[in-house]
Amino acid sequence: MNIQEKIEEILKLSKADEVVVLASESSSANLRWANNTSTTNGLQKGTRLSIVSIIDGAVGSINATYFPSDSLEKLVRDSEAACEGTPKAPDYLPLPEGRSSGSWEEASESIDLDRFEGLVTDLAATFKKARSDELLFFGYASESSITDWVATSKGFRGRHSTLDAGLSMTLKTPDFKVSQAHTKQLGSMDEAKVEDMHERLMKRFEWSANQLAVGPGHYPVILEPQAVGDILYYLYSQLGLRGAEEGRTAFSKSGGGSKIGEKMFPEFINLVSDPAAPGLETPPFAASASPGARSSVFDSGYPVARTEWVKSGTLENLIASRFWAEKFGRKSAPEIGNLVLEGDESKSLEDLISSTDRALLVTRFWYTRMLDPQTLLLTGLTRDGVFSIEDGKVRGAVNNFRYNMSPLKVLAQTDELGATARAFGRSRVPHLRVNDFHMSSVSEAS
Repeated sequence: MNIQEKIEEILKLSKADEVVVLASESSSANLRWANNTSTTNGLQKGTRLSIVSIIDGAVGSINATYFPSDSLEKLVRDSEAACEGTPKAPDYLPLPEGRSSGSWEEASESIDLDRFEGLVTDLAATFKKARSDELLFFGYASESSITDWVATSKGFRGRHSTLDAGLSMTLKTPDFKVSQAHTKQLGSMDEAKVEDMHERLMKRFEWSANQLAVGPGHYPVILEPQAVGDILYYLYSQLGLRGAEEGRTAFSKSGGGSKIGEKMFPEFINLVSDPAAPGLETPPFAASASPGARSSVFDSGYPVARTEWVKSGTLENLIASRFWAEKFGRKSAPEIGNLVLEGDESKSLEDLISSTDRALLVTRFWYTRMLDPQTLLLTGLTRDGVFSIEDGKVRGAVNNFRYNMSPLKVLAQTDELGATARAFGRSRVPHLRVNDFHMSSVSEAS
């Protein structure tokens, strides 16, 4: 049996009131290099199955990574048995009526090492340049494909396949005292541009020739897309309706309720999720293996579409399953697997730098943690280079910092947007110029 046939067999075997079956096949490849030479490569494949039985509103589920045909009935019975003694889910709703989405019968895509042939050729040329510059070149490249199938006892059949890639590159001096790193999220290995990334790293080496010591404080900053994505991830993780309506998040209104309808940011801030966003495509249907306020098993098969979270600076929607949206009298807006902060594609990083009198250029953050959900206050460290800008030019590299900042304040204090690029997960965000960013202390991290 192929995976689709196994799903249909599971639906036939089920004795539950309702059942949801989620299955996936994944395939990935990776390549590493160090000290100006390729080192290792690898292939990985995997499968996953979730059977969710719903009996009298109670939910029982079973997960498996290996599920031959003769094991299916036992898995079904185990999921049904998991409902026993379980109370009715508080957000129970009948599953949506069935429809079709995607090419159900198509197989998944297999990723092979030949996907890296062009990259290997480009790397050989870069190894040669690094040797001539007396530098050491390190890096990692990966590409992965995941195909998901979702089926319900209400007749829904959905399939969606995603392709993602990433490229991380580091140049170091032979004594390892100076290094520069750059990471790019890609739609596929076809988008990898080793030469462009190498040029960016060499530019950072040029900037690093002048080392400057800068103390903590509040600074104007230009954040590159990777840095913007690093903190917007936390904003999206808190963008839920239930928590806001119950007074538990930064999107809660003083006195009760959510801030939907309130202007929170400048007019040019638009934050959206769209299953059909070019290069960021995600399933156009909801799918989950458990109840929840943002994404619920009871929504599996429910269609999702472009949703504006922030429009012209105003909070328009918050993530909510059907049940919680109905409870609070709001529009249903299930979680969508991508995020877009619209930018100004006519403005490059160089344009932002040249129009800036004084600022710090921040390439990315790491070790980021939430300090206060009520304000979305984050803390973390800068990494991969911080640079000083004066009079429209980069004047040198500065030390790393620990920062304390809320992404809400970042967006509220943004005065200019630049061109967008892929960032965390399936997101696309712009360069931002922020007029006040709190670097709370100097970090010894390198």
